[in-house]
Amino acid sequence: MVFSVFIIGLALILLKRYNLLTGLFAGAIWSTVNILLTIQILSGIAEKRLRSRMAALLLIKFPLLYGVGAWMLFSRIFLLIGLGIGLFLIFPALGMAYLWNRQDMARHSLN
Repeated sequence: MVFSVFIIGLALILLKRYNLLTGLFAGAIWSTVNILLTIQILSGIAEKRLRSRMAALLLIKFPLLYGVGAWMLFSRIFLLIGLGIGLFLIFPALGMAYLWNRQDMARHSLN
């Protein structure tokens, strides 16, 4: 994901589309934090972690992170197309990471 954001960001800098670039980076960062918090929350539920830690993660994710997301959408500081592209860049990156791990696991099982 970092590489794709870097390449798209470089292209936008060359095209002097800075307002689109800020939306792209903001969306990518928001989406990455959202996915990481979701993974932490789900693994915490599965492992039955401390309730205080889970409560902290839920308080960070829902009112704080989603509040920031709503602010980004309605503030008009970021272009919506940039936010949208940034939000969805994580999904191809996750797919590539899954395929990479799957190939790596297949190689190790053959040995």
